[in-house]
Amino acid sequence: MQIREMFEIEHYEKQKKKRNVCAYARVSTTKDLQYTSYDYQVKTYTEMINANEDWNFIGVYADEGKSGTNMTYRDNFQLMIQLATSGFIDLIITKSISRFARNVVDCLNVVQELKRHNVEVYFETDNISSFDPKIDFVISLLASMAEEESRNTSDNVKWNVRSRFAEGKFHVVSKRLLGYDN
Repeated sequence: MQIREMFEIEHYEKQKKKRNVCAYARVSTTKDLQYTSYDYQVKTYTEMINANEDWNFIGVYADEGKSGTNMTYRDNFQLMIQLATSGFIDLIITKSISRFARNVVDCLNVVQELKRHNVEVYFETDNISSFDPKIDFVISLLASMAEEESRNTSDNVKWNVRSRFAEGKFHVVSKRLLGYDN
């Protein structure tokens, strides 16, 4: 009696070639409109990754109400980078460079670290991959613009608050402040 093992090499090769893909989504404010954008990003990326037969869905990592200028408090971003550098993620899809990071140095450092681990980042609206040879220049340019936009927004908000205080108009979040009624 002869024992024959059945092995589907084509199926194995196809499974072997699948890329582990995740997405990163972020909204910087907690306003209702932003929540809609956040939910939409998560839903869209989940459907897009699951629809591609050559990809394994690893998840959508997302941070709500977090600034893109500082990566320290973006817990899901940090987790995603850790998983990617550990070999569990091959491709990260994100909406744009400004969603990924608004700090030029941080953005370049993270992209370079991921490239060293053979992890690609695809910036959807910018239509560019981190494996593109001119990525450093493009990231420097686009992240600089995003960083400046963030700085301008911050300056505008500060100016608005100072102007309202100068006019005697102010908004106190608490009904009681330092023992005084609002």
